[in-house]
Amino acid sequence: AYEAFEMAVYDIVGKVRGVPVHALLGGAYRDRVPADYWIGHQTPEDSAENARLGFERGFHGVKMKCTSDEPMVDRIRAILEATDMSFKCTVDPNQRFYRPSEAIALAREFEKLGNVGVLEDPMAKWNLDWYRQLREATTIPVALHLANPHDIINAIKAEAVDYMNLGGSMYRFVHNAAIADAAGIPIWHGSGNDLGIMEMSYLHAASVPRNCVLPSDFVGSWTREDDLIVAGLEFENGGAVVSDRPGLGCELDMDAVRKYQIT
Repeated sequence: AYEAFEMAVYDIVGKVRGVPVHALLGGAYRDRVPADYWIGHQTPEDSAENARLGFERGFHGVKMKCTSDEPMVDRIRAILEATDMSFKCTVDPNQRFYRPSEAIALAREFEKLGNVGVLEDPMAKWNLDWYRQLREATTIPVALHLANPHDIINAIKAEAVDYMNLGGSMYRFVHNAAIADAAGIPIWHGSGNDLGIMEMSYLHAASVPRNCVLPSDFVGSWTREDDLIVAGLEFENGGAVVSDRPGLGCELDMDAVRKYQIT
């Protein structure tokens, strides 16, 4: 609920002042935010087909949901064969590689293929000892998806991560990014399968921190039938274009709202 009010207030203030929201957050550090393609739980064949689609659309990598019970090595190999070594996979099992032994075994198989760029949330996030153990056993960067500043600080102190996927409100994201930046940790902006207004808020926030250099998750643009805004995110060569229009830089599509509303 807070994030909805925050987006509304920042949008109103930006439009009144005639400035984009990122100017109210400290100013955009970049005019393009790196972004990856996204796929869910799929067979190796479907993973390859969809990764090829993202590759052809100009993305430089894909984030994928998975578990250790899936044919993960076959999925990663199929993506490599459908694209090339420059197209990297962010492997996100949402803590479902379960134990260090499973995560390490898979990481070593991924290392042989060479196209896995990040292991995100492979195991239970509360057990930072496991993350430190995994980091010591693999050359693949390890990341945690965090939003609470205390969790971020604890992960840094435990030397549990190479990267971070950060969330929270726009203000909180910029604040969290500064904590990671002080520790020299690169970040990206996380997301769910969100609609257009929220994705635009993510884009403004992600444009501000200097350490937001890893491909962010703006996945609602191709997982939703309609994002409910007139003009959605624009992608160029694997990056989302940062708007300089006042406020969030988008307008609600009332025709779409009326089409999808439930009465």
